[in-house]
Parts: sequence; C-alpha cells; structure tokens
Amino acid sequence: MVRQTSANGGWRAGLALAAAVILASCSPEARLPDLQQIYQRTTEAGEQGPRRRPLIAIPGTLGTRLVDSESGAPIWGGGGSAGISADPDDPAEYALIALPVAEGAEPFSELRDSVLPAGILETAEARVLGVPIDINVYGESIELLSEGGFNVLRRRPGRDAFDDQRFFVQPQPAPTPTIDEPPSDFDSFQFDYDWRRDLIDTAHRFGEFLEERRATVARDRGVPEREVRFDLLAHSMGSLVSRYFLMYGFAAPSEEPGAPLPPITWAGAEFFDRVVFVAPPNGGSIIAMDNLVNGKELGPLQPVYPAAMLGTHPAAYQLMPRSRHNRLRIDGETVRDIFDPALWVEMGWGLADPGAGAELALLMPNEPDADRRRARAIAYQARLLRRAERFHAMMDRWAEPPEHLDLFLVVGGGFETPAVAEVDTATGVFAITENEEGDGVVLRASALLDERLDGDLTRGFRSPLRFDTTLFLPDEHVELTRNRVFGDNLLFWLLEAPRGGAELERPRNAGVLGSISDGDPAGSAVVVGSPSEVPSSGSDR
Repeated sequence: MVRQTSANGGWRAGLALAAAVILASCSPEARLPDLQQIYQRTTEAGEQGPRRRPLIAIPGTLGTRLVDSESGAPIWGGGGSAGISADPDDPAEYALIALPVAEGAEPFSELRDSVLPAGILETAEARVLGVPIDINVYGESIELLSEGGFNVLRRRPGRDAFDDQRFFVQPQPAPTPTIDEPPSDFDSFQFDYDWRRDLIDTAHRFGEFLEERRATVARDRGVPEREVRFDLLAHSMGSLVSRYFLMYGFAAPSEEPGAPLPPITWAGAEFFDRVVFVAPPNGGSIIAMDNLVNGKELGPLQPVYPAAMLGTHPAAYQLMPRSRHNRLRIDGETVRDIFDPALWVEMGWGLADPGAGAELALLMPNEPDADRRRARAIAYQARLLRRAERFHAMMDRWAEPPEHLDLFLVVGGGFETPAVAEVDTATGVFAITENEEGDGVVLRASALLDERLDGDLTRGFRSPLRFDTTLFLPDEHVELTRNRVFGDNLLFWLLEAPRGGAELERPRNAGVLGSISDGDPAGSAVVVGSPSEVPSSGSDR
C-alpha cells in the first residue's frame, strides 16, 4: 500500500510539473508599456490645456553641461577635443574645474568664476584612446516625457549656452523660435545648474528661475502669476536643491556658530502642485567623502579629478553622509564627527593634504606665500564642512507641508552600494569596505533617510521625511530615470492621478514614510505596475 501511494504521488507530481511547463510555454511574455499609446488619449482629451501643469525637470550631479563663458570651451559633458571633461592635468583647465577659494568670509554666492551651466546632459561625449563615444545620460528620460505628450524644451546651442536668461527652444523638427519670440505652447522646462556650487545658493537660483518661468507661463496663458503652479521631476542631487527651496524658499542659515536655523516655511511650495523625487541622496553618500579624500576617477582611460580640486566644491561636502549614521571607521573605531575640521587636518584630507602644495598654487595664483595658501585652504575647508553640517540640519527636519502639495519618492535597488569606509592610520588608506542595498550610488537607507541606526526593527520604520507615495524599483541610479515602469508611474502621476485628494478616496499620506517618533500606519500608495511592495506609512500630515 505504501508503495502504491508513493507511486501515485510521484505520478501526480510529474503530471503537475509537465502541466506547469506546458502552461509556461504558452504564457505570453510581459512587454514594456507602450507609453505613447497608453497616454495618447489623455493628451488628446484636453490634458494639454489649463488642467495640465507645466513641468520643471532638474538633473543630478554631473547632469548639467558646463562651459567656460569666456572661451566657449566645454568644461564638462564633452563636445571638445578633451572628451567628457576638461583636463585636470592641464594647469589652466584644472583651475576651471575648481572653484575659487575664499580669502575670508565672503558669501558662497560671490565665489564665482567664468564657468556657466549650458543645458541638461542628454548625451555626454567621452573619448577612449582618441575615439569619441556617446553616453546616454538624460536623453531617454526626455523621450519618456515626450511619449506622454510633454513638449520638452531644450537650451539652444551657441549664444544661449552663455545667456543666464535660460530661454529654451523646441527640439527638431519643430521650428526654432528666436530668443525674442519664445514658444507659447511649451509645458516643460529644464533647470540646469552648476553642480560644483553650494546647494543653498543653487536653490536660490532655482527660485529665481521659477519666478521667470511662472511669469512667462502666466503671460502666455493670460492668467495671474499666483494661479500658475508647476509639477517637478527631480533626480539625485537635484532633489536636494529643490527640496531645500520647497521648505525654505530664499532663506539661508547663518554661518555664526550657535545661530538658530531658519524656520521651515514651505515658501517654495507656492510654485508647485506635484513633486517627484527620484533617487535622492537624502542621507548623503560615503562615495562623496571618498572622492574628497581620494579624488574621483571618471572611468576607464578617463581623467581623474584630484581630491584638492574637488575640495573647492561646496556641493561635494553637502553630499557627505551624516555623522550619526556611522559610515566611517578609523582603525576599527567609529568616527562620531566626520565634519570636524581638525580631523581633516590631522588626516591630511582634501585641501589640508600636506602634499597638495602645487595644487594650492594653481587654486590661489595671486597668493605668493605657500604657508598663507595652506592656511587659507584649511580655513576655507573648515567653512565648507560647517556649511554642510548646517545644510544637513536644515534638511533633516520636517514640518507639515501645505495641503495642496503631493510628494512622491522613487527609490532604486538591487545593487551593492558603498555604505561604510575605513581608514588604516598605519598606511593612511581610506577605502570602502562595506556595501548595502541601493542603486549603486545612493543607498536605499539614504533615499528614505532611514533612522533605524540601532538595528532595532521592532519599532517600525523611522524617518524625519514623509512622502505621499513611495515606489521601489530594481534599477541603477541613472537607469531609473529611463525605466519604462517608472515612466508609466510618472506619467500617471502627472497626467491622470486625481490631485488634492478630493477625487480619490484614499488617506492623504498613502505610502508616507514614518517619522522618527511615530510609526503608525496610514494606508497604501497608488503605484502602477510596480514589482515591489510599498512600505507602511507614518502619521498623517
């Protein structure tokens, strides 16, 4: 009897397996969504009219082409004989990639050079052994938007590259308007910016850009400026720039020690209706600190940016991780304050490197004395570290946003991502030693600003940030922006999802991230075609 049962069981198992194989062979393979077909009816049904919000797009670090306004030479993004970047081994070009070193307490906004942004990088041009190679950066992302009917506008090559008025033109084959006759049907703007500069200064320039664009849209639509609101698509560091402006507008922190931080006013929220942050480094990245200590390799057979040169870029410090997240160890001991200027001098990092004398001479050509150059560099580095700490303190707190503002977060994953660095003082080596879940550049924990530092998962998810909807996708940091599942969600959010909560029966904070002090659930998110689950949410706004 036992043998008979065993035989029957084996026969049934084999039949089930065969049936599964047959069914699998007959099942159609999933295809990527045809976004143009999906959203064509939406755009034809009047969504190009007043109901459709104009879209602002802001890229991440390295996502804007930089040019020298005096010579016209490309500094970053390609288009010249040097390839993707100016050559840091050339003294004149080294000085162009760097930013001026402050002599004293000059405001960061005044530390300017002749380099200007010249459009979002759709395609960058690198050179390998003299052979030009095109690298797609944001070109496919713009195509996703165009499939949803967005009239995506680009900066015109030539004179506009050096014109801070930032007029844009339609892509070919549409006719090219002149600077004096901007198109009246545009509904998408690109904010390019100098990714080397202080993010607070960049946020203020973003505000000026929004004021200009709002005035233009109001004029073309024949409505008061106060009635014009935009949607926002921000990637990576662009998310930090735009989130700062949303929360603080044109306010800035004092550099005085112990001075109170400006209050969260959500002054910038008056410009926006719906905001999508993609792969934001909300908790920073140990990669930024590694670059400041070891320099940055741009890729195989590509230029290497020296650490001292990168040490003049305020944004590099503002991308560093938080000290409280325990991302750095020295001789096995966790460093409690990675922003301590004395630590950087002791370790000889960045502008405090004793061996960087020749570089400091390039950075400060009008300072003849080597000792004064070193003292000035160390003092400036201390200012940059303190500025980064103040920036983080402002970004890591929260107040209830205006009711009209919808906030979306897209998080990448599936890649080993640098998480922890260690320093061996015997050798002086600073090296990445641990990886965690992320998109290869930004940790999942950083995008979420996850504060579960003690490993205690029983208290639930904790973060100072809150979002209405969170979407997880298995993709790399830049590839996320051209992922068609992301594109489907993005176009749904921008074109079809009801706004303001009145038309959609769901909690206001669907998919919201929990606060540090409160992990109560508050509903689920509206996500299209996501293979991942959405986390439980925190308290209602």
